[in-house]
Amino acid sequence: LTSASTLAPNTGAQPLVEGNTVHMGASQNGWAATNQSYGISSWATQVEVIDNEVFLANSMTIQRGIEVIDCLRGTLVSGNRIRGTGRTDLALSLRVIGGYATVTHNDVFPGSCQGACNAAEGGGGMVSVRFANNIFIGGNSTAGASVGLGFDFEGPPGSSLDVLVHSNFLAGGGSGSPAAGLSWFAPPMGAAVRVGRVINNVVRGGGGAAGWAMYESSASIDPVLLENNALYASPSTGGARLYHDEGGIPLNNLAAVNTLPEIAGTNLQDDCSVVDPRPDGDYHLGAGSACIDAGSSVNVPADDYDNEARPRGAGPDIGPDEAG
Repeated sequence: LTSASTLAPNTGAQPLVEGNTVHMGASQNGWAATNQSYGISSWATQVEVIDNEVFLANSMTIQRGIEVIDCLRGTLVSGNRIRGTGRTDLALSLRVIGGYATVTHNDVFPGSCQGACNAAEGGGGMVSVRFANNIFIGGNSTAGASVGLGFDFEGPPGSSLDVLVHSNFLAGGGSGSPAAGLSWFAPPMGAAVRVGRVINNVVRGGGGAAGWAMYESSASIDPVLLENNALYASPSTGGARLYHDEGGIPLNNLAAVNTLPEIAGTNLQDDCSVVDPRPDGDYHLGAGSACIDAGSSVNVPADDYDNEARPRGAGPDIGPDEAG
């Protein structure tokens, strides 16, 4: 597959897109729909996007690798790999806007971008969306956000909003603003929103002045729950930037983070001894990792990134790898 694969609105069938290699192309620069490149995109259908490899173009255009918009119950995005091949204008690598989706076992790194360089995003009128056992690493941006997983609402979210973020590896890029593992960007016009039950994730900040593990853009957006996550700030930031709260309150140590009303369980300030946390690295937990058996059993996935059963010790591990 060498061009965009666009699925028609649902007519009762269940499209399956599986095992393809998609090389995205260049387009004109700009935000209009005709000026963006798409890899795999689905609107208002029940779709399964499984085990595909998508390469973003080395072109100064807007790149959308895999995108599901207002999709129906049963939508699955699983086992896909997305990679940048050079430098793009803006990367929206894996995107869930509205509707239903289970997003699991994906590996996303967008490479380098002039603007925002995000691995995964959620937004719009999401109803029930699950992000579990993924590896999301923000790219290298010169003038925009570089986040592992970000929630960004271009309009007011729907009244029903159930989002679970469980057992992922989320890392900010090297120099974005913010360069955050997990971020929340407020909807326009100050509409308050709470999104995300965030459980058992490894969340790492990127480098630079905005290298936060977790980042809130304003006081009008917050998570629902933070439980048994491992937060880690880059040594280049002094190891202090754990949580950018309410758009401007720095929480630079675990004790400060644990004052948040969303806290439940035991969050850690630790790198989990991940063997090689770089893109295309080794995300298994090293021997003696503080994250082994340290996870919550709430909503724990049945397996890990390697499709091995959870838990296999005294309790589930934090992150996409279940050691042992």
